[in-house]
This record gives sequence, C-alpha cells and structure tokens, in this order.
Amino acid sequence: GSGATSLLLVVNGVPLMAKGANVIPPDSQEGRWSTAGLRALVRSAAHARMNLLRVWGGGAYLPPAFYEEADAMGVLLWHDLMFSTSSDARTARHSCRAGRGAGCGARALAPPLRGCVVRV
Repeated sequence: GSGATSLLLVVNGVPLMAKGANVIPPDSQEGRWSTAGLRALVRSAAHARMNLLRVWGGGAYLPPAFYEEADAMGVLLWHDLMFSTSSDARTARHSCRAGRGAGCGARALAPPLRGCVVRV
C-alpha cells in the first residue's frame, strides 16, 4: 500500500494479493446448517481461485468443519469480531456480558488456528 486508503496484507512476512468473498451464516436457523454445505462453500471458493474469505461479524461463529476445510484448502479467513457491524453500543455491551465478546470469540476460534501471523 502506498496511500492512506490502501490495504496491504502481509502473511508471515510475504505480501499477499487477496482474492475472495464475504461469508454470512448459510441459514438463519443454526440447526439447519450442514457440515457438507459449509465444506462445499469453502471448496467452491478455493476452486474459484479465492484465497481469502471474510466471515461477517453480525451473524454467528460457524461450526469447526468450516474452519477445518479452509485450513485444508489453504483459504485464509478474515474473521470479524462478533457484533462488529452493529452501530448500537448496547449490543456491544450485551455481547460482553453474554460472553460473546472478543475474548470469548478468540477462545472459540483458537483450536482451529495454526501458527500464522497476519499484519494489516
């Protein structure tokens, strides 16, 4: 990046040209999410030569199968903090009290993460 409006991703010291898409929960009812469908979503992105998926922070944390498939397919994930897209400060305060704040989200995602360092 050379200006104030640019974004440069550097992964493990190597600049990265990101190509990807946004991911939102596949259904409003978590019980209807299928592991096969989430895996297929990641595989479709990889086959379309995408190397980064942004997981929207206004929905829910996806099941481990999604993160495992991204790891297996070499697709990086840009994961918003939950409720990060909310303009209502009360929502953010509620999420902390409900245990869904940044610390809780990081703990929920920690097992699938590998030792990759990303600087933005």
